[in-house]
Amino acid sequence: MKNLSFKAISKSLAVLGVLLTIGLGGCESYLDLPESAFLNDDDVFGTYEDFQGFEDNMYRRVIPYLTYSITASLNWGDDVVNNRTFPPSGAVDIGDYWYFWNNTLQNILVKNGDDIGGVWNGSWSGIRIANLCLQKLDEGFPQQATAEQKNLLRGQALFFRAWFHQELIRFYGGMPYVDVVFSPQDELRLDRLSFQATTDRIVDDYDAAIPLLPESWDIVTGYGRVTKGAAYAFKAKALLYAGSPLMNNEVGNGFTFNQTHMEAAAEAASQVINLANQGVYRLLSWPEYSDNFHKNNGDLLGSDEIIFSPVVPQAGKARMSTFHGRVFNNSRWEGNNVMEAPTANYVELFEMANGLPTSDPASGYDPSNPWVNRDPRFDYNLLLDGTKWADGGNENTNFVQLYLGGGDRGTGGSLTGYMIKKYWPRGVNRLDNNWNNFRFGQAHMRLADVYLIYAEAVNEVWGPTTPPPFSSLTAVDAINIVRNRAGMPNVDSKFTGSKEVFRDRIWNERAVELAFEGSRWFDIRRWHVAHLKEYKELFGLEFDKDKTFFRRTLVINRVFDERHYWIPIDRNQSQLYEGFNQNPGW
Repeated sequence: MKNLSFKAISKSLAVLGVLLTIGLGGCESYLDLPESAFLNDDDVFGTYEDFQGFEDNMYRRVIPYLTYSITASLNWGDDVVNNRTFPPSGAVDIGDYWYFWNNTLQNILVKNGDDIGGVWNGSWSGIRIANLCLQKLDEGFPQQATAEQKNLLRGQALFFRAWFHQELIRFYGGMPYVDVVFSPQDELRLDRLSFQATTDRIVDDYDAAIPLLPESWDIVTGYGRVTKGAAYAFKAKALLYAGSPLMNNEVGNGFTFNQTHMEAAAEAASQVINLANQGVYRLLSWPEYSDNFHKNNGDLLGSDEIIFSPVVPQAGKARMSTFHGRVFNNSRWEGNNVMEAPTANYVELFEMANGLPTSDPASGYDPSNPWVNRDPRFDYNLLLDGTKWADGGNENTNFVQLYLGGGDRGTGGSLTGYMIKKYWPRGVNRLDNNWNNFRFGQAHMRLADVYLIYAEAVNEVWGPTTPPPFSSLTAVDAINIVRNRAGMPNVDSKFTGSKEVFRDRIWNERAVELAFEGSRWFDIRRWHVAHLKEYKELFGLEFDKDKTFFRRTLVINRVFDERHYWIPIDRNQSQLYEGFNQNPGW
């Protein structure tokens, strides 16, 4: 990941509120401002540096999930159970999707009053900034800039116009594609497009951005900026989603995979893999793996595997107590007793170290000793009962207590017998106080995800073992690259005989490699399986302190019907005009 150091943008911020019309509803309060409040175009767009400073406002609307709102994550699938109903994951458990609109204090979809604005407001705001930048470039700004600099500015604006539309539709479904700067006098009458039609426009903008963006930026001035690889990767992801059963059914094709979109997704992902083969990106070695998720040395979060991620500049105890502690942690370790706990369903997806599912008779799985000889990512992602997790307490308090009656179990802790360790290094707790330089975060795209996108798309078109015409890499090869990095063996040959059988292993690999990174809810929706019983009945594991028994118990029967496949749109927005329709069932 190449870094982003935001320059001073006070002039662009001074006019940003004047220039933006956030959302489809608009705002005309700026008409009351005195003339002296306005800066002219030369002040904001006259030089490359000033223009880039204005474009940086798009980066500032990229939501840093997990560290944006004090109870926010995107872990809304069958992966976790929350011990509260007010965070987003808890509201999802009970099917209360209106929570996202009715409660604007602690959610990530419509947050107001900050520099980001949430998914809805922030995305429409980011789209308007992108369109304004493209308009000013067409008008000849910045005059004091080289052709290369103008290309960089245009490439970033095109990327973000696509990316913010992509953010919107993955939550809400197809949207109008806004590619002009509206004035207060304009009458908004853009109909909602289908998901696939919106994706076609998104892909067009990524294709236009790709030749204008660099493979990498200068490490000092470009940390976190979008690149050619990011545009290819998100193009691949957009096409993968558009080719998935939920989206393909919308246009009358049934709940099947769209071959055309999957082929295009595979080809876009292959371009990122080519860049990795040239040294632009790399999968981190297993000992380095944690650099993708947390650091405790004061460095900005980032790695050669991360393709695009928001910058999280703050460090220290606040990262632990305010953010991590309100998603993954209880008060015994410096949290706030708001906790997403991994479900037993999800834990069971981690294979044995020999590469076989726990359900396979040849796997060696022992239900009386369920945590031994598992995929190394099992121990990396999950904090288990009895783990020594601190040194600063006593013989009792230094250890994780997830047994029935233990200090980390129950309504103020885990409801399932597991905790999430992925973003949490040892020592960052109230007993050791080793948190002065702690940072954690969730990347929006890393190379492992690209391999998984490639594998899924290739499998749906060419099957597990046949390479596509544009690459020598098969779907099985791509999955094995990700597995081997963690020390796992290749996928057993018993699973590679057909695309239907191998599809299950691809889905499983996505669950394991991208665990608790906010992908699962989107995956089980696009596959159109989230309404099925096995994704709604969420289990935990009960056991005593001495582990003389293990009992799988139902924790919650999640509410998920057909209408829950899309987030509802605020009625003030969906009733603006005929053609901007509410999502079905809401």
